[in-house]
Amino acid sequence: MSRTATVSLDGSPESITAADWAAREALLRGLPLRLLHAWQWQPHACAPPAGVTLPPTGSDSQREWADRMLREAETRLAQCHPGLRITVDRIAEQPVPPCWPAPGTPSCWCWALAPDRTHGFLIGSVAYSVVSRTERPVVLVRAGERTEDEHVPDSSGVGSMVTAYRDVVLGLDLSGPADSVIEFAFDAAARRAADLRVVHGWSLQPHYYGYDGALDPELDAQVAARIRAELTELLRPWQDK
Repeated sequence: MSRTATVSLDGSPESITAADWAAREALLRGLPLRLLHAWQWQPHACAPPAGVTLPPTGSDSQREWADRMLREAETRLAQCHPGLRITVDRIAEQPVPPCWPAPGTPSCWCWALAPDRTHGFLIGSVAYSVVSRTERPVVLVRAGERTEDEHVPDSSGVGSMVTAYRDVVLGLDLSGPADSVIEFAFDAAARRAADLRVVHGWSLQPHYYGYDGALDPELDAQVAARIRAELTELLRPWQDK
């Protein structure tokens, strides 16, 4: 089975933004786009915040709402992204279980999700649950993200879709570097002809500080030089590739 880019839709403006990003990425990588919706919602314990539209309750009305939402999203994406191959899946399960593939499943290249505006990103959200369990790359797309936001502004400072891409940023942990994450970042930068910015942060041990709490500048410089050397050595094979 070939790889796909998958986006999880719940009908919110944030999920439509995630779908737009996933569509652009699918075209960039020559992959089909899979629209996924899990329609079996939990009963609402309280009224939704202002501006949030929740699907109607009841299995039949939920299915009808989900089908309509997916059709509208498919039509919109097909019009905005000619040539994009799109498939649609509606799953009668709770949102989180179907939102990650089983280990070894080759079909899903990445998931694009929007942070849950109802429950927040860090507390019980679908996005956080998927991030914590999946073994595939997951992309969280900010609300309101636009195509031109991925590019540097033009000479007048206005957003543009024809200027160069902004840097791809890789946060790298030297104590446990993940090859899949490094490969993803290098590949994303290469496909965009963009620069790759690698960021690593560290905390100095207490013995690097003097009795008055001041940082020993010589020791700080030594640690920084060592870390730069380790980063260079770790990234060299990827740069060669």
